[in-house]
Amino acid sequence: MSKQRNQHPPKPEKFKLISAYWHANIIDGADRGFSIVLGSDLSRIAHVITETVEAFKQQPVSAREDFLHEEIFLQLHEASEIMWSTARDGKFMADELSKDDQAQVIVRGVINVAILEDQKILVADEYNGMHYIRDAKA
Repeated sequence: MSKQRNQHPPKPEKFKLISAYWHANIIDGADRGFSIVLGSDLSRIAHVITETVEAFKQQPVSAREDFLHEEIFLQLHEASEIMWSTARDGKFMADELSKDDQAQVIVRGVINVAILEDQKILVADEYNGMHYIRDAKA
């Protein structure tokens, strides 16, 4: 199994896992973050990440700047709140998310983390960023 970080957009291929981390070390207060590990439908999710990051780059500079100034952080907060709604003893239970909630976390959380990395606003580390783990059999 090989692990790849910080390559945006990822080429849609066979992945074993895709995970996103946003301020995962902050577990209290309004700025608490989230993490999510996705293990199914990964080719489609990777494709959506790729297409959305590319579409974002095609937006006018003013629209990108407006989104990156405030809206993206509001959406990340919303994704965090959804994830924390599943938490028990500080551990996220992503498998308990409804399909709608999972879709919201992917759109408002995962894709926005990928955009922030692509725009070099977010530097990936153990608490922030995207992680793509390829299936060694693919």
